Amino acid sequence: MTETDGSAEVADLEAADVDVVARDLARRDTHHLAVALPSYAVGFALLRFDPARWTAVGWAGIAAGVLVGVTLIVAVLRLGSGTEGRRRRYLVEHAVLHHLDPGPGRRAAADHRARDMARGGWLLVMWPALLAVQAASGDFDQPVAAGFGIALFGITLASLVPYTVRRWRAGRRWLADPPGPPRD
Repeated sequence: MTETDGSAEVADLEAADVDVVARDLARRDTHHLAVALPSYAVGFALLRFDPARWTAVGWAGIAAGVLVGVTLIVAVLRLGSGTEGRRRRYLVEHAVLHHLDPGPGRRAAADHRARDMARGGWLLVMWPALLAVQAASGDFDQPVAAGFGIALFGITLASLVPYTVRRWRAGRRWLADPPGPPRD
């Protein structure tokens, strides 16, 4: 960090602790999925099934399903972040998100990851459209349950849209001006 010629960012990525980067990105992925999937699942259940007729066993089943789902998401993403391939992917993704030169051995992978991230813009239309269709086709005989279901869909959107926008913008920024030497 003693450099002042503009290459301090590159030095930061080259000196970055791969484990810390992988852990941070895995934590971010886990957070978004652990919020979005359960809120979508419970919101869907409240809108599609008549919750007034659920027994205590039904409510316990929904709660257990959400708990097991979140636990599996956390376990898979946390344990999977330790694999060498996943760690390399997270380091490349970190470079794209922060617009840092990943170094000569990782530039092609970063360019590829940036293209994938830039293609994710369609998700910004798909998430709200999917949830709007689910909400519109829901059962509104129980307005309180339907209101909670729609509110949970709002939580799903609040989790997924900023995450998707950040990745989409980072990918587009990378493709417009990739850091490092010019590509062929």
